[in-house]
Amino acid sequence: MELGKYSTSFECPASMKLISNDSTKFAASNDSIYLAIYPKMDEYFYEDEMQEAVQNWAEESEVTIETGPVALIDTIYTEYDGAFISGYKQGSQVILAYMNDPDYIEISFYVWISFKPGLARKAFDILESFYPD
Repeated sequence: MELGKYSTSFECPASMKLISNDSTKFAASNDSIYLAIYPKMDEYFYEDEMQEAVQNWAEESEVTIETGPVALIDTIYTEYDGAFISGYKQGSQVILAYMNDPDYIEISFYVWISFKPGLARKAFDILESFYPD
C-alpha cells in the first residue's frame, strides 16, 4: 500500500479491506488485525520527545501499557525514526507507534495496530514494512 502524498509505502495482509484513505487517516482491517495511520506534517520530535508523544497517545487512548515506550531502532528494522508502545485495549492487543521520515523530517505518522492474540509478529511485520519512497 502507499501513502503517496507522504512519500511512504508499507505492506499489510492481502485480506485487509480498506476502510478509509484520505489526508487525515488510512485505515484497513480484516477479522484479525486493524491498522490505522494518521499522517502529520511539520511535526518533528527528537528521540525522547518521540517516546513521550507515543506515551501520551497511549494514555489518552486508555491503552493498558505492557511495554514501552521503546525506540523503533532498538527493536525492529525500519528506516524510520520513532518509538512504539505495546499493550491492551478492550481485550485486544495493540501497538501504537510514532514514526518520522529521516529524509523528510516534516513527515511523520502515528500508527495504531490492534490484533488478536498470537499475531504480534504480523503486527511488527507491518511496522517493519514502512519504507520511505
